[in-house]
Amino acid sequence: MSSKDMRKIGLVLASIHTGASNGFWADVAAVAQRSGDSLFVFPGGRLECPQDFEYLKNTLFNLANPKNIDGLISWGSSLGGSVSIEEVKAFHKRFGSLPCVTIGMKQEGIPDISFDAYAGVHSELSHCIIAHKASRIAFIRGPENHQSSNDRYQAYLDVLKAFNLPFDPCLVSDPFGWTEGSKALDQLVTKRGLVPGKDFDTLACASDLMMFDAGKILEKRGIQIPSELRILGFNDSSESHLLKIPCTTAKMPVKQMALLSWSLVEDMLDKDTLSGPDLLLPAECIIRRSCGCEDSLGGIEKARNIFVSEQAFLEWLANEFEITEKTMQREIIPLFALAAAYTGKEKPVLDEIKAKLENLCYAFLDAGGDSNRLSEALFWYEQFFATLGFRQELSGPVRDVFLRQQDLVSTEHAYALSLQKKKLNSLEYDLLCVRSLHSISAILEKHLPLLGLPQGYLVMYVDEETSNFVGGYDSNRIFQEEELFEKDLLLPPHLFKGLGQGVYVVEPLFMENQSLGYLVAKTESFDGSLLEDLRTALSSTIKGTFLIEAANKARELAECAQRSRTEFFVNVSEGLRNPLDSILHLFDSLKAKNISDIDVEETFQAVENQVSTVNHLLDLTLSQTGALGLDFQILNCSSLLQDFLSEGNAQYKGNLDLPAVFGDKKRLLQVFSIIRNRILSEGYHCIVTSDVGADGLHVTLQSDFPGWKSDLYRQDPGFSLVERILVMSGGLFSCKGNQVTISLPWPTLGGKLISLPVQVPSVSFFISETEGKQLPGGFGNLGPVDTFRASDIGRKGIIPPSIQLIAWDARKGDLELQLALHVLRRNPTAVNLPFVCLGCPDGFSNIADALESLGLMSEGGTIYVFGELPQALSSLVFPELLVHVSSFAQFKELAAQRPPALMISTNSDYEDIEAIRKGTIASSVPIVLVRETWGEAEVERLCLIPNILIANTSIVDSNEFHSRLMGLLCGSELLPPLTGILVKRAVVYLSNHATSQISRWQLAEAVHVSEDYLTRIFRKEIGLSPWDYLNRHRMYLATKLLRQTGLSINEVASQTGFQDQAYFCRVFKKIKGYPPGSIRTKK
Repeated sequence: MSSKDMRKIGLVLASIHTGASNGFWADVAAVAQRSGDSLFVFPGGRLECPQDFEYLKNTLFNLANPKNIDGLISWGSSLGGSVSIEEVKAFHKRFGSLPCVTIGMKQEGIPDISFDAYAGVHSELSHCIIAHKASRIAFIRGPENHQSSNDRYQAYLDVLKAFNLPFDPCLVSDPFGWTEGSKALDQLVTKRGLVPGKDFDTLACASDLMMFDAGKILEKRGIQIPSELRILGFNDSSESHLLKIPCTTAKMPVKQMALLSWSLVEDMLDKDTLSGPDLLLPAECIIRRSCGCEDSLGGIEKARNIFVSEQAFLEWLANEFEITEKTMQREIIPLFALAAAYTGKEKPVLDEIKAKLENLCYAFLDAGGDSNRLSEALFWYEQFFATLGFRQELSGPVRDVFLRQQDLVSTEHAYALSLQKKKLNSLEYDLLCVRSLHSISAILEKHLPLLGLPQGYLVMYVDEETSNFVGGYDSNRIFQEEELFEKDLLLPPHLFKGLGQGVYVVEPLFMENQSLGYLVAKTESFDGSLLEDLRTALSSTIKGTFLIEAANKARELAECAQRSRTEFFVNVSEGLRNPLDSILHLFDSLKAKNISDIDVEETFQAVENQVSTVNHLLDLTLSQTGALGLDFQILNCSSLLQDFLSEGNAQYKGNLDLPAVFGDKKRLLQVFSIIRNRILSEGYHCIVTSDVGADGLHVTLQSDFPGWKSDLYRQDPGFSLVERILVMSGGLFSCKGNQVTISLPWPTLGGKLISLPVQVPSVSFFISETEGKQLPGGFGNLGPVDTFRASDIGRKGIIPPSIQLIAWDARKGDLELQLALHVLRRNPTAVNLPFVCLGCPDGFSNIADALESLGLMSEGGTIYVFGELPQALSSLVFPELLVHVSSFAQFKELAAQRPPALMISTNSDYEDIEAIRKGTIASSVPIVLVRETWGEAEVERLCLIPNILIANTSIVDSNEFHSRLMGLLCGSELLPPLTGILVKRAVVYLSNHATSQISRWQLAEAVHVSEDYLTRIFRKEIGLSPWDYLNRHRMYLATKLLRQTGLSINEVASQTGFQDQAYFCRVFKKIKGYPPGSIRTKK
């Protein structure tokens, strides 16, 4: 990629309005603004975090993909807290094809920029012990699933050990979230009864945010800092200045991380590479007054050793105040020269000194600088370098300058905030009046540019594949036309291409239980709090519009029902009158003449036609009221047309070997019959043809008379009913010349109804058991077709990213096809794609069930079942493959005739399994053992037998476990015995400790391997990660408790290893598909 092109670089992080995140994203944005490239910020929340429904933000991360950005910076460590570090690392695999730089989340193959949190905390605590004789140090821990948080706690433990101070677990809080410092302090003081200043003399906190939260409580309790209690933080964020005393902390090098991460990802783009160096930045200890020091250098003597010359003092200033060389030469050194030359009588010199100081102080304070640092710098200058004239005449005026500039900056900032608040209030007031999503664009265009947001685009989620652009604005126009587009795109392509260089924040919009969409806002003001306020206001507005639309919809349904009743009576009264009058007229005419057999036949046919008209009217009326239900199922079109042709009076021309469709067989036969009877009623013959296209199946019924005009009957009740049935079936109906064409969409694996018209796929994929196989006859005109090998899908899990339509020949059974089918139906994209299938049986609710019913795996050998097969596995394969045996002797007898491909047992003992292995028929066949619980001794014996997989009953209903069994059935291997032992021991540990808190390191330590290695081999053996396995087992136990006891949901959560009821409910619903409370309402 040329460096001259404007690149789009993404920034992934949890939030942009709290803690260090607020400063970090603003620093990255400032660098991006100067670079000429564009930045897209995705504040998608902590992964799976239940607090305040934060997990609903996670959908935003799906937009950080190669279709939207060219490179990525991910503050990986900010995403943890609710999930394991391993899961955060696994999350980053989705960015594999993008040049990516992580912050604090090192993983193989991705350059990482980290800061030495361990050294920062170590330095703080060592300072307190050496300089202030601290001996009883309490520690407030941060989140457990956070690498930097763990490093800070480890530094605490190592400092105690290094200084021979005893470790007291009562002085250490449990892990808490970054915003829960007060809760952690409450645990130490209230629940454990510790007295600050007596039971501990120093309180070290894992972050400044936690320190501020805990410090406010201490101040309210009257604890004097630092005379009674020293307090320490970490990050050097704004919270370290918000207590009464400036707080000692360790500085997170936020600006350096922002600059280096941006430079690194740009360098990777310039060089077209995915690799880069890892960088570790120091976390400098920042000494302030909360530790007991009066200055940052530790007293006069230490300062004297540092400031050995004026040049040394200037170097300290440059480092402390981040002064550039240019500013130093133009401003600072001349100012020092003026101060040194001032004798107390030169007023112009005094005015010049004050003017220069005012400008420098204002710039420093306006950028968020700490006024205490100015005072300290003046103090050291007076101590070591000031002239007598300066000390006597200038010290007071300089301090006045500091105070005036601090007051000016504070007043200006407060005024700016009040103006911003007024603008936000005005926006919120107008949003309160919104009744429809369409009106939001104009309101955003009116208010957001005044807040520094010159462009904005509102997008709502529709389904798993589609998003809806609702509207937006830029400097030239307001966009109010809705537009559907692919969900993995940020905006519709024509809008996205028009985005100029700048910083764009993608703010997630959500309600209490639903992700709604997002707002893409170009921002010139890097204020995370402002954007968070905007997000909150917009989410509330959208929630309100949904409630209004729901009420309007209910009213419209009521009005529609009333209107339908009226239409029904109109149709019945007016529509039925003509057919009934015709019947009366026929019988009147019969009375006046002699009746022959021909007259009777003609009269009967006429009456039958009129009765059909009455039935069509009734069905049409039912369809208008929504009472005409359709029984959708997979239909073999060959059988469908043969049933229709068997009624006679129609001739078919062409190939009858046609793919399956999805519809109501009775109603589709009714459609064909209505059109045929209309042609016959005119005295012509009906000819039927068909065409297989990429968009669907097209069946044409035409008259043999070229002059017949089908469009003359569009208003006929029968044709109106035909059109209504086809619309309800997702199809189309067209009349042209002497023919009527019926178009039906292709079915999907999952049973989703596709509605025509659809965009014709640019290429179709024929899934074949062999590479290069030609497309069989019967697939008609699918356009360009690529052949894709089934084994690449089934065994390697490769699904073409450009796949839009799947062609499948089910007339020949094949193991590879069946395994590919198992993978496809569990892929969220493939399961909803059009599926053109030859040889598919009738009567199933979706294509996948229909194909699995064919028994395509009949060549794969037999599955022998010892004991009762779990219900969740009974539908995994067709029954003909299963053989139930009750003893080893019976198995031995049957296996000689039907060799086993897989064995599943719920009750076999060690002796039976050992006997099976000693035989020749099943010496290497995989054996899957399923139990409610596992004992350590039993598993240790089983570890001596190769090719055995053990699992709890609780996980047999998971798709991942099913896929693993399918793989074993098709020849995939289990882990070698010595590696498999580790997985078996992990299963036992999880099974026996599921009701208590389990950490990753505890599990890894129990089986004596690293956490990463255990996760890899566990997933390879079982099909799930250890933590997915644990959650499924816990949900199984929870379900039993809910069914068999009267415990509350909170008590059930506690007894199955969860501390948080809300998170328990979230996990339960994710796994089970319904909330835990519904267990007791189900019969």
